[in-house]
This record gives sequence, structure tokens and C-alpha cells, in this order.
Amino acid sequence: RQATCIGMGWMILSGLGAVVLGLLGPRLLPDLADPETVFIALTQSLLTPAFAGVILAAILAAVMSTIDSQLLVASTALAEDISQLIRSRDSEERTTVLGLATGNTPIQLYKELIRMHRDGLSFRNVVTFNLDEYIGINREHPESYWQFMHSHLFNHIDINPENIHIPEGMVAADDIESHCSAYENHIEEAGGIDLQVLGIGRNGHIGFNEPGVSPDVATHATE
Repeated sequence: RQATCIGMGWMILSGLGAVVLGLLGPRLLPDLADPETVFIALTQSLLTPAFAGVILAAILAAVMSTIDSQLLVASTALAEDISQLIRSRDSEERTTVLGLATGNTPIQLYKELIRMHRDGLSFRNVVTFNLDEYIGINREHPESYWQFMHSHLFNHIDINPENIHIPEGMVAADDIESHCSAYENHIEEAGGIDLQVLGIGRNGHIGFNEPGVSPDVATHATE
């Protein structure tokens, strides 16, 4: 991937250099008989791998900044949708059931929800169900999704701890199937998920479900 990126960087720089010299060369260097020769000399002397790496890093930083800006816009919009849903359900004296996810993608969303809570949004009538948890990891483990959710959201809002549902990672192997069934029952008893937050992996996986898994599959253990 590094070689591919560097190659793309060289193509971008070469293309930009050709355009600049093509447009400005005759004006800046009117006595040159062959501006292309100057371009070749410049690329050989200035566009060293280190220089190209610096330029490529700047390009990537600009791309990432754009992605972050788009993520902020999307997170703000989704947080507003969740806020309206909660307020609407509260006015009807009904609970709001949210399906939540972990990973880098929803972190900005959770920041927005925390901000909204500080501005008056209450989560007292919200019930949450998380997508997944690692088998064999207890709640105190720093990599557990229990810790993730409490660190990034639950510790900063007024949600009732009894309304938080995250699969138990320390279930005995023989009890995993029954634990999954019980989790499904809890969702049904809560009235189903009103709004589900999902993060899609690079290969299309959702909640440890790899591409090809039936969308109708219930809570289950996967490798």
C-alpha cells in the first residue's frame, strides 16, 4: 500500500508540475527553448522520495480533514434525529430503545449526544442494546465494549444503569447459546429497536458479521 500511495503521489506531483510549467513556463522562462527539459530536471532534483513523502502527507492530511468534517456533519445530524426521537417518545411517556455500536465511527456521535445532554436532553427514559462484546473479556478489561461505552457515553449522561444492555463476555461456553437467546428476548420485551447505530467495516462487516451472513440471523457467537 505504501508503494501504491507513493506512486500515486508521484503521478499527482508530476501532473501538477506539467500543468504549472505548461502554463507559466513560457512567461517565467521566456528564453527556454524546451520547457519540458526544465520540468524533467526539476522533478529529478526537487522531487526526491523524501520531498514527495512530505507533499503526499500534506495531501493525505487534507483528505482526512475533509473526511473528519463530513463525519462531524453526519454525526451532528444523527444526534439531532436521536434527540427528536427521545423528546417525541418522552412526550408520549414511552421509552426510546437505541441500538448502539462501538469503534471509531460513532465516537463523534456520542460526543454530540453528551453535548446535547449538557444542554438539557435527558436519557432517563432511554434503553440501549449494544451490538456485541468479546467472549472471554470481563467488563473491567480496557478493551471491553462495556468500558468503551461507559467511557465514551454512559458515564456522561443520566441513563439508568438498568437500561444498559451489553452482551456478557464472561459467559461459560455451554451457556453462550442461551445467553444469546435471552438477549434477543430482552430486545423483544423492550419493544424492539427504534433506531440502530451501525458502523460498517472496511470489508463490509457489521457487528462481527462478515459479508455473506444472513441479515435475519439473531444474536449469536461468531469467530
